[in-house]
Amino acid sequence: MIRRLGTGLRQLWDRFVGTAPVKEADEPAAGATAPSPLEAGIAHNRAQLEKMREHLRTYGSAVGALATAVLAGVGWATLKDIAPVPEGREWLIVVAGVAALAALGGAVLLVGLFFAAQRRIVFDTDTIPDARTPWDATRKEAGRSNDLTHREARAARAPLDDLADEELAADVAAVEGRQYRLARTARRYAAQAATLEAGSSERARATARAEQLQAEADRLADAHRAAAVQAAVRVLETRQRQVFDGRQSRILSLVVVAGIVGLFVVADYSRGARALDAAQLACADKLVALAGAELAGYSCDARGRLVAPASLVAGDGSAADEEEPTADVGMLERLAACEDAVARPASTADRVEGWEERAAMAISLCAGLPVQAADDATAAGEPDEDDSGDG
Repeated sequence: MIRRLGTGLRQLWDRFVGTAPVKEADEPAAGATAPSPLEAGIAHNRAQLEKMREHLRTYGSAVGALATAVLAGVGWATLKDIAPVPEGREWLIVVAGVAALAALGGAVLLVGLFFAAQRRIVFDTDTIPDARTPWDATRKEAGRSNDLTHREARAARAPLDDLADEELAADVAAVEGRQYRLARTARRYAAQAATLEAGSSERARATARAEQLQAEADRLADAHRAAAVQAAVRVLETRQRQVFDGRQSRILSLVVVAGIVGLFVVADYSRGARALDAAQLACADKLVALAGAELAGYSCDARGRLVAPASLVAGDGSAADEEEPTADVGMLERLAACEDAVARPASTADRVEGWEERAAMAISLCAGLPVQAADDATAAGEPDEDDSGDG
């Protein structure tokens, strides 16, 4: 996924900006000796190292810019919906903080993988552990001292082991030791030739032997250097492969996606919770306005909607068992309009006893609902004095 994204960004960059022209190799001057195949191979491998590092820098910069733009957009789109946090749900702040930290931290670590893979490759060919054997504590420590993981050590040892097989040696350390012995022997023969008489056959043989041994030592040194450069290429290839298709990159990508999704979920939940609290508060105000009128039995459901009593909806009660009670929309609209029209005390200090009943009666009269007068209620609820006296 990261490789396809990086390839697409690279193509867009090449299309709109263009790539730097590749400098062609200079033609060898007339009479100059052409580089040997070994030197040409070393130069090619070094060019591959620079090219892979350039790709990693380009992709890392592109992923960093994309992550910055995406996280900035997500933060602007979600944080304004998360705040203010509904009362009693302060835990949303913790969840939003964890999601934001996961998205930001995952993006930073993901970009860091691209730049960490470009670090210099410095290792000692003699101490690179053999990855074909079990990776015990000793070999792990040797790999850590060379800044190599298990896979990188296995990739680095491949060209070095091939060189040892070609030279019929136990390992690359034996090849390097052979090179040093040949160079020391060549210096001894050269020193011996300097002590012999000029023009003598012994001096000629000593000089030829010194040149022969030095040439073999130089060949082994060049082969060892070429194998080391190829090992560095293999290590960088392994690091690049781990960045694009490795487990760490996939886990960090999932962490970033999970953090972004978590922010959207928290924002949506916070927005819905605020809307639900507002709906329940409005429904509670309607219940207060209806108190004291002949509209008892109204209630608020879980979504803050005013629900009429079952007797009002079902009539004789036959439909109450078959259908869920629903509110009269027209009546509720009239009640809401009348509720806004009826003046209420501005503060708690201005509210006198019985203002709820008077406000409910005014709203009911405004909406055209039957209301029992206070005098009738008193007459119906209290017996006359004459009747009580006769008893």
